[in-house]
Amino acid sequence: MVAGFGVAALPLSTYADMKTQDVLITVGVVDTAAIEDPGTVGDNVESCTNPDGGEVELVGLNLGSDAGKGACAISISSNEGYKLSIKGSASTNPTSLTSGTNTIGTIADTTFSGSAASSWGTGAALVPSTDAWGYNVAKSSTVSRDSINSIFTVESTDRQVDSSATQASGVVYTFGFAVTAPVGQAQGSYSGQVTLTVETL
Repeated sequence: MVAGFGVAALPLSTYADMKTQDVLITVGVVDTAAIEDPGTVGDNVESCTNPDGGEVELVGLNLGSDAGKGACAISISSNEGYKLSIKGSASTNPTSLTSGTNTIGTIADTTFSGSAASSWGTGAALVPSTDAWGYNVAKSSTVSRDSINSIFTVESTDRQVDSSATQASGVVYTFGFAVTAPVGQAQGSYSGQVTLTVETL
């Protein structure tokens, strides 16, 4: 007589050990907006971002007759929609050009009629017999300094110039500045300052 024996089937878990690990994947997306050098621009137009701090000299002023003019351009890049604004920001007289105690005030009552390029309005012409200054803006890289005729009031708080709901890459804006002064205006080197701000929406 021969004795037999059997082998019992064992469950799979007895032979294999399996563990799982969840891995969380994260990435940060940051809204970015930048004011950059515009590269090639129109006649007699500087870069607002040039190495000496974005200085614009107003040239051609002739008391009582011809306006002094200057212009600079910026390029905007943003990974979201953006808005662009401008304000006068000199420390003592934000909206004036100042030389010691003498000032040339901004042109009055010609603020933007809207906050987008399609609704800027036309500004106002400078009157050579008065002391006044201001700015205009074009969404273009081909504007000439000499084309500055109608200007807007410089305000001490941010005035929105334009906005876009979409991304931007290399969108150029040219800001023109102009000043007039009457015969008898006190001599001196007058200066003021504006601040351009771009922020994401």
